[in-house]
Amino acid sequence: MIIKICISPSSQVWNPCTEGDKEQDHMRVIAEKLNEKLSNDNRFEPYLLPALEGDENSKLYQAVDLSKNWGCAYHLCLHSDGGYAGSGASGRYQSTGGLNFGKPIFDEMCALTPWTDMSLAQTTSLYELKATNAVAFLLEVSFHDQPLQAKWMHESVDAIVEAIYKGICQGCGVSYRETLDWQQKYETLWKQYYAFRQAVIDQTNIFI
Repeated sequence: MIIKICISPSSQVWNPCTEGDKEQDHMRVIAEKLNEKLSNDNRFEPYLLPALEGDENSKLYQAVDLSKNWGCAYHLCLHSDGGYAGSGASGRYQSTGGLNFGKPIFDEMCALTPWTDMSLAQTTSLYELKATNAVAFLLEVSFHDQPLQAKWMHESVDAIVEAIYKGICQGCGVSYRETLDWQQKYETLWKQYYAFRQAVIDQTNIFI
């Protein structure tokens, strides 16, 4: 059976990133590449939400309505974090199904980030998780307002997408088909090492 999954990237234009763009911009890049990867796997039928217009509430309503109308089994929200001292990935779910789907995604992201990660937690306050008909999960990749983390997010898109894809496979109960080549893996590891080295040079505590 084909697995229908809705990819819902952040539409938050008011969250500036230290790399010069907005949360909406870099999450759209990650979402587009994830959509391409899932489209190339014949076990999945992804639906990437279009860019949404309006205020914050209007965009949330549109995202949920589009997800419902398409009839997806899974709904994945992609965000970056900010506004407080923290590092790495975090995840939010409402239902047990959301936990079972999202935990492998969160675990894969934690294994990738070169930081101490945040928490995986249940919530009943996020509209996009509680209003969709699908099994839903929200992933915060890392922090867009912390320079090292923002730089890492922008330079590690392929590795981030691969980690999310691997987690999706696990969360949906299908085998992972590795597609990231060794050159990309090498470049990702080097960038992680550089982030650590630069943090030490700058005497920056990246584990705050």
